[in-house]
Amino acid sequence: MRSDGDQLLELTALIDAGKIRPVVDRVFPFARTGQAMEYLESGRAKAGKVVVTMRSPGPASGPLESAPAAAAAASTS
Repeated sequence: MRSDGDQLLELTALIDAGKIRPVVDRVFPFARTGQAMEYLESGRAKAGKVVVTMRSPGPASGPLESAPAAAAAASTS
């Protein structure tokens, strides 16, 4: 597969329209990037992407957000 600007624009439009949603396995804050890498290398990430966020987690977030919490946060932003 090759990166194609037209394909990326089409994917962006589909995501913005809510027609497709990325599957997120787990979300780690930037401060825990090492743990995110260990999680990836362990082979436990099977159901989706592992995301490292650059923002501080909100007050309701734990040290690691679950996929449903991340998906809910993504759908409201």
